[in-house]
Amino acid sequence: VGVELLTLKFGREQETEADVKGLQLLQRAKIDPSGMIKFFERLSEKDEGRMEWLSTHPMSIVRAERLKAELAALPKKSPEPFTFEWKQVQASLGSQPVVAP
Repeated sequence: VGVELLTLKFGREQETEADVKGLQLLQRAKIDPSGMIKFFERLSEKDEGRMEWLSTHPMSIVRAERLKAELAALPKKSPEPFTFEWKQVQASLGSQPVVAP
């Protein structure tokens, strides 16, 4: 159990790295990354009583605050509207057969 507790920190660091990379990719793709921040803010409402040191993931509010800081440090880019029909995408995904892993 002790070794597992010590390694949880590394999982949290990897999650933070993945969050930052995801934010950068969204911004580079000209997709508004603020939705990612809002997601973690909403998720933080369910974190009450959770202890970060027992988790493989950082606290959601910590993730949101880190992403806000990262976004502020990135060059400003205006998001572009999607050029595809969202309903078409949803319809095509719904018609795909489920494949077992």
